[in-house]
Amino acid sequence: KDWHEKIELDANLTLYTAPSRHFSGRGLKRCNTLWTSFVLETSNFKMYLGGDSGYDTHFADIGAKFGPFDLVLIDNGQYNPAWKYIHNLPEDV
Repeated sequence: KDWHEKIELDANLTLYTAPSRHFSGRGLKRCNTLWTSFVLETSNFKMYLGGDSGYDTHFADIGAKFGPFDLVLIDNGQYNPAWKYIHNLPEDV
């Protein structure tokens, strides 16, 4: 799958793939898989699940394309400033 794809999970639940800022580093090669975030939507509720991501303009782009959201879940548990491009620090979110 790629970013901005729509996946109908059932008649009232749709999942959209959305960008994330990270890299894939498992296995022998880096960046062989797509890092992503998700939008889950029903007829009366919309949620953004930010996944494992660093802060960047993609958050504003996702909000403009899919928002507004009823609930937003964004990871902010990594506290090492060296990881700021691939993880959200608490002050970013």
